Amino acid sequence: MGTENWETMDIELWNVVSLGNFVQLNALANLQTAENYYRSFAAGKNNILHIAGKFGSIYCAIFIGNQVSSTTLRNLLIQPNCRGNTPLHCAVLSQHSNLVDFFISKMNGDEIKLKNNKGDTALHLAVAGESHENLKITRILVEKCPDLGKENNSSKEYPIYIAAERGSLEILQCLLRFRDFPVIGPGGKTALHVALARRNVEIVRYLVENRRELAAQKDDQGSTPLHYVASCGDLEMTRSILNAGSNQQYIAHICDNNGTYPIHVAASQGNVEIIQLILQSRRDSFELVDNSGRNFLHVAVNEGRTKVVKFLIEEGELKYFLINQQDDNGDTPLHLAVRKHDLVMVKLLLKFENLSKVLRNIDGMTALDLMDSELASSPNYQQLSLIGAELIMSGTEFSAKRLDGLKRKFPHAYQDISHLQGTTKNVIIVSVLIATVTFAAGFTIPGGYISDSGGPNAGFAVLSHVAAFKVFMISNALASTTSLYSTFVLIQSLYFTDEIAISHMIRRGKSLLLISSVGMMVAFSTGTYVVIPPDLKWFAVLVIVLLVLIPIFFRSGLVRINPVFGVTMENYLLYKNLWIFPFRKDLKIGLKWWGYKLSPKLHFFL
Repeated sequence: MGTENWETMDIELWNVVSLGNFVQLNALANLQTAENYYRSFAAGKNNILHIAGKFGSIYCAIFIGNQVSSTTLRNLLIQPNCRGNTPLHCAVLSQHSNLVDFFISKMNGDEIKLKNNKGDTALHLAVAGESHENLKITRILVEKCPDLGKENNSSKEYPIYIAAERGSLEILQCLLRFRDFPVIGPGGKTALHVALARRNVEIVRYLVENRRELAAQKDDQGSTPLHYVASCGDLEMTRSILNAGSNQQYIAHICDNNGTYPIHVAASQGNVEIIQLILQSRRDSFELVDNSGRNFLHVAVNEGRTKVVKFLIEEGELKYFLINQQDDNGDTPLHLAVRKHDLVMVKLLLKFENLSKVLRNIDGMTALDLMDSELASSPNYQQLSLIGAELIMSGTEFSAKRLDGLKRKFPHAYQDISHLQGTTKNVIIVSVLIATVTFAAGFTIPGGYISDSGGPNAGFAVLSHVAAFKVFMISNALASTTSLYSTFVLIQSLYFTDEIAISHMIRRGKSLLLISSVGMMVAFSTGTYVVIPPDLKWFAVLVIVLLVLIPIFFRSGLVRINPVFGVTMENYLLYKNLWIFPFRKDLKIGLKWWGYKLSPKLHFFL
């Protein structure tokens, strides 16, 4: 451009132009020296028109344009500064529409389309703003040079894409009058993609109404706008996309490059409302599977989205089609929940009425087999043990196995029958002793009986009105009942000849025995409390605290109570039941026993 011989700009010239004082500018430059005087650079390689554009000095710019030749003016207008910006870029950035109008009146189309170091044209910079002045500049530029809308920058952004990203609806409306303007941005995303990502409902609605074809357009990853909105969970924008003209018939059935459909995306994010809208649009969307053969329930289970699973439990017939579907690995949603060691999810899936509990994957494993294999290698033993208990209590089956194979695999879980029977007899002695003590305590009650032979309350307990006495009677009855039942179970085990059955009965007896022991401790503490005088209640409280502290300290070791069988689920369940609710799970497992007493499956877990 012939700028090699240009000199450093006179600071007085810079001051005059930046202030817009064209009268003083006229005094500085006469017609004989104007050409050379204006051929100078300020800091940042800015020429005199860059400065006028930045500071909005319209009269100075017009004055300079009238003083210099057309060649010099052209060189000044197309000359880039250190950032690649021409004076037109500077005027746009400073939002001076009058200067923009003046500059482009002196430039041709190719000159107007010049780009800076980032590849931005003047229009890229104009649409990036949201002010009314930006809107005026945008209109001036597209009317003078419509081809500006077809230029992208170094980030592969077209002006419409930038306007949608920045959220300027009026500028977007101005640009969309030109149907041939591209709407693409980085990664193949369209203006609709980015508007959805920014959650700009107004722009989304306008784009869908005026460029409906965008609703089905994919980015470089194959994602449609519905994939985007399914991930963010906005209901209004989802309705707009699904109602995009003829696209509503198939838009939910477009997958990305990974074979993932919008309903899978919604399930992975737990967006139940979006799933419902998609199903309302296309009821058959529940049939869609990804590249792994997984339906949206598989995806929800794999991501731990309990809201989606609860929705399906409450849904009508849809749950019957999904719960037993297998992916390409043969895994059902229940298999995936076990793989994730997700106890909450397993419990939810077991509530499905038509859940098949014997389906095997391509490795020939049922959900219970899978839990078994995970148990051998995972450090998350307790969680898997509880999952195993839930599966067994629900009737989940192992695949067919030989009993001797289980013995070889778990030799620590099998003991000699004579040794087991010896253990049984020892435990029976303890249970009988507790039953005897608690039975006697039920009649030799604290405080004695009312001895008034003539009164209406003769023979009644003296302390029957005291709350602690009532607790004593309840806990003593619990201890007596459970110890008697423990004795019955243990005696019954002596008649079994199978070590699996004997082992289970011993454990059941021990569970009941532990409950009776706790009941006896509570009975002792409340019985002591009720007979101590009111002025020594602190002493009674001390006794109770001592009795309570022992099981609290012992509690952390309950899961290791059995030195022969190691850390077993039985012990952990006992720990859980003792401190939360003693009867519910114990009763369930006890009743289930009669259906599985000769099966190897309960032996390992119980």
